[in-house]
Amino acid sequence: MANAHLIQKCKDKELYAYGTAYLFERRANSLRWRLRIITFLSLAVPLSMGGIAAAFSKGQLLEIAVTLGGGLSIPLFILTLWSIVFRWEERFSSSIQAMKNNNKLRNKWEKLAICKDTDFEEKVNELLAKDQDQEEQDRDQDISKKDERIMMRASLIRYQKECAICNKIPKSMKEKSICDTCGNL
Repeated sequence: MANAHLIQKCKDKELYAYGTAYLFERRANSLRWRLRIITFLSLAVPLSMGGIAAAFSKGQLLEIAVTLGGGLSIPLFILTLWSIVFRWEERFSSSIQAMKNNNKLRNKWEKLAICKDTDFEEKVNELLAKDQDQEEQDRDQDISKKDERIMMRASLIRYQKECAICNKIPKSMKEKSICDTCGNL
């Protein structure tokens, strides 16, 4: 009887680890895109201005290019400052690591749920300790209530489970729902 309870706990933890990995993968992809834009623009604007200045060292085109480059540099500076203040690089690295760790936990929970070893309970307790450590690290990464709903919805979709509150199995992340557990995205 205790094993049935522990097997269900393994399945629940697998579901939660999947949702958390999904969230951090999504976050990492968003940050990766933003960081690439900043990197590209940080090189493209000054190199373009330098190229234009070298090719057209005299004339009205140089003056237009310098004015345009100066105008583009201001929003680029603000965007770069924004990324530094909001720690995009650090959040990107943390998101990648959290995604990897949660995927590992998910795989371990999945394997443990079908484990028939005599030391099953001991293995569950060891993995619970690791899971708790990872959960604490994840909580340090600004997970909002909306993020929690995204995690739950992604897990329910992946595992084709009913939401405990609205009793519906979500079909996609874009599907509308007013549920405060798996919807309101």
